[in-house]
Amino acid sequence: VNGLSSKEGSRWHAQFDRAGCRTPMQWDDARPNAGFSTAAAEDLYLPQDPAPNRPTVAAQRHIDGSPLRTVRELISLRRAVPALRTSAARTVLLDAYPFVYLRGDSHLVVVNPRRQTTRVTVPALRGRHARRLTGRGVEVIGEVIDIHGGGHGVFELADRPHAPASADASAPRPAREDS
Repeated sequence: VNGLSSKEGSRWHAQFDRAGCRTPMQWDDARPNAGFSTAAAEDLYLPQDPAPNRPTVAAQRHIDGSPLRTVRELISLRRAVPALRTSAARTVLLDAYPFVYLRGDSHLVVVNPRRQTTRVTVPALRGRHARRLTGRGVEVIGEVIDIHGGGHGVFELADRPHAPASADASAPRPAREDS
């Protein structure tokens, strides 16, 4: 593409350089270049993460809550729930952080990419009950969302049943039948 650096797409202009936050896929530390390539390390498109505890697919397979397992869980949920697929309607309820939106009218998605814990009130949730399908660090009670930094969640929504009217204490009670 005309105007791009030799490392395609890594630098559009001075304010946008995504190469600094990416590394080649790290599959398994037991293999050269963490299994990404058999080429010499200096010939790779971008350098490998040099940290001794760098994340790899092999290690994340066994860690509950790892990015790999989280993505797999979200993919599985999306396949199982039609309202979470690409054709479902989306309604943004809060376009700040945390980002809060509906998929269809039946599922709530909440994402907080910040480090700070926050609480928000979302009036559109009034009268709805949110049942967590997946996620961590987020709680929805009525129209109030409490979410930790890095928290995320997908919730199934249902209308709250209306509480039955309480019995009037002065109303006559039916006679009790003794058998």
